[in-house]
Amino acid sequence: MDMTISDELAAETLAADNTPEALAKRRAALAAQLAEVDARLAAEKKVERFGVIQRIGELMQQHGITAAELTGKPATRAAKGEPRPSALTGVKVEPKYRDPETCETWSGRGLQPKWLRAKIAAGAELESFRIGGAA
Repeated sequence: MDMTISDELAAETLAADNTPEALAKRRAALAAQLAEVDARLAAEKKVERFGVIQRIGELMQQHGITAAELTGKPATRAAKGEPRPSALTGVKVEPKYRDPETCETWSGRGLQPKWLRAKIAAGAELESFRIGGAA
């Protein structure tokens, strides 16, 4: 007589040792099998991904395409552990403070220059060095 899969499972369940210890052993065995399958799938995906990346690199080289063209961003990248440069790096900002004696200026960004720190330490107010109505 032909049995369906559900009939086979039902018969197996009835014949199996269903004590808590036996069920725990079967559960542990199934968990180990699942972990093995997951690890195998992850390894296969990693190998496949590596191949895809290599192929993309070959196509980019063949057609002279750069990473900057794909992303619209420069291809420079900070090394691990190094801070990334600010998006405002290199952007000129109008000065907000000026020393009337030496005409040295400060934009108000970053550390205060030595000339300004010295004047403030001598009792001058920061606002006394502000240029015109700069806010």
